[in-house]
Parts: sequence; C-alpha cells; structure tokens
Amino acid sequence: YQWSTGIGENERIFQTTVAPLVSADGSIRGLVGLARDITLLKRTEKEYQELFESSPLPQWVFDRETLQILEVNQAAINHYGYSREEFLSMTIKDMRPEEEVEELMQAHYLNKEQLGPKHFGIFTHMKKDGSIIRVEVSGHPHEFRGRPCKTVIINDITRLENMVNELKQTNLQLNDYKLALDASANVFVADLNGKIIEVNDQSCQISGYSRDELLGQHTRINNSGYHNPEFFQELWKAISSGKIWRGDIRNKRKDGSYYWVDTTIVPMLDEVGKPHEYLGIRFDITDRIHHIAYIEAQNAQLREIAWTQSHMVRGPLTRIMALSNALDEEDLDSTDYKPLLNNLNEAITEMDSVIKQIVNKATGT
Repeated sequence: YQWSTGIGENERIFQTTVAPLVSADGSIRGLVGLARDITLLKRTEKEYQELFESSPLPQWVFDRETLQILEVNQAAINHYGYSREEFLSMTIKDMRPEEEVEELMQAHYLNKEQLGPKHFGIFTHMKKDGSIIRVEVSGHPHEFRGRPCKTVIINDITRLENMVNELKQTNLQLNDYKLALDASANVFVADLNGKIIEVNDQSCQISGYSRDELLGQHTRINNSGYHNPEFFQELWKAISSGKIWRGDIRNKRKDGSYYWVDTTIVPMLDEVGKPHEYLGIRFDITDRIHHIAYIEAQNAQLREIAWTQSHMVRGPLTRIMALSNALDEEDLDSTDYKPLLNNLNEAITEMDSVIKQIVNKATGT
C-alpha cells in the first residue's frame, strides 16, 4: 500500500510491502514490512501524465498483448472524433482499414519486444466519420498499470502528403511543358547583367554556337547591328523593372547569316518581387519575316500597276474614244478619214505598249 508524509513540496510518498513471518510449524510469528520512497517516481508519472494530456499531437496507450487502448489524450479525441469512452472500448485494429490490419499485426509483432523510442512508419487511419487520414506513428514501450504497453504519438501528414503529391504532379506537368518548349523554341537564362547562364539545344542549333561557347557570354553575342541602341535600352528598362518584354529581334549566327526571332523575356522575381534572372523564350520567325517582305514587295508592284492603269491607259483610251466620235460624224468626206485613222493607230499602238508593260510587271518578266 502507499502512504505519504508532509504537505506540498515537502510531501514524501512511500510504498510499503508487508509479509508475514511464518514459523516452522506454520504459525505466524509476526510481520515484516519494507517501505520504498517512490516520491520521485510519482512526480515523474504526474509530469508524464500532464505532458501526455497537454500534447497537441494525438496520443494513446495500448496493451502490447491485447492491443486494447488503455488511455487517450484530448488531442486524439478532438482529431479522431471518438469520445474517451469509445476510444477505451477499441483496439488499435479498429482504426485501420480492414485490408491493412494484417500489415499492422506484422509490424506490431516485429517491433513488440524492441526497447526505446521508435519510428514505426506511415500508416492509414480512419476517423469516426469514416474519413481516411495518413499518419506518421512513433512511440515507445513501457509498463502502464502493471501491463506491458506502448504509448504512440500520431502525426497527421495527410495534408503534407497531398501537397507532396500535388507538387510531384506539378513537376511532371512542368517537365512536359519544358520538353514541349525545348522542342519548339530556343530558350536561354541570363543573369542581371545579361550573362548567359543556361541555354537549350535549340539555341545552339539556330545560332551556330556550341553550349560552351554561349555560356558566360553576354546576350549581345547574337547582336546583328540591325536595331538601334534605343531599342535595347527600352528592352532592358522593361525587364529590369520586372515587366515582361516581347518583340521581334534580328540576330546574327556564328557564320554571319541573319535570322529573326519572336522573343519573350520574362523576369524571374525573388520573394520581394525583384528580378534575379531573366528567362528568354524565342521562336524562329525568319521565314515569316521573309514572306512578309515578299508580300510587301508584291503589294508595291500592285500599287504601281494600279497607278499605271489609272493614268497611262487613260490617255490613249480617251483619244480612241474621241476619234470614234469623230468617225460617227456624217459630214466627213473621204479626205478627212486618213488623219483620223493615223491618230487612231497611234493610240492603239500606245495602249498595246502600256498593256504589255502591265502584263510584264504582273508576271515579273
């Protein structure tokens, strides 16, 4: 039995064991008692119980033989939704999906005799409302109420696992985007000074420079001299202030030939919104630029043809119409026809020449 002396901090707790002294004839001659000071043990138990109850993480104590839950803290009650009485009527198997009970038992008996704190692993638990959570379980074996038990600490990592899975999915998507971008665009990364720190294969192929030749060089290595200084000043002004810049740039290859790129430069911002790198994405539009130039040349030619039609053709056509009207006059004699016919032939010849010029310009001959 236990007894104590003193009050408050001076209290001492003792545990006394009493046994009879038996004589040779079996009669009891007296009693022998052994008192043991268990004050420190009781204080330790009290402190442990207070820590157990106040822990923000769910905890419970279960019997290592029967798996019966013997004690539970308030955090477990709040998190799982079971009342204290419901918890104390359950075994640790009752919180596991049926298909995982066998795995639980194997893990339990494997670690049954191990001493000291241990991380048991990550498992699936069920709350009272049927929702499934993923938990990280750790704990340690000890005696509780004279029984071999284990106290386990539960850390719900459901949200963390979901975030990790979402991050993995996002990384897969980003990798797909990167593969698609690498296959269709030439991409570079430059530091704040414009020094190239990363390029993809497309950048090397279109510029004619190797990766080693581009890394460490300024982006002006591709400068063709086509654009004026103000063009690039506006570009740097935009991206250094954190704005995305987009435009068409004529670059120069290693062999001296030129190519056009539809360029987007995206400032990569740090946690305070300041650029720390620049990502450039460029699409080869050389064929498009050449096609536009060809169309513009054709349009100029068509405008010239239109002017010719409206001015050069109109002169001889007007004279032909006037001669036609003169021939319709009834009072003309035969001597008046010859000059008129000569003028008519001249106008026709001039018109024929103009028409040939228009045809030649239209056909490019």
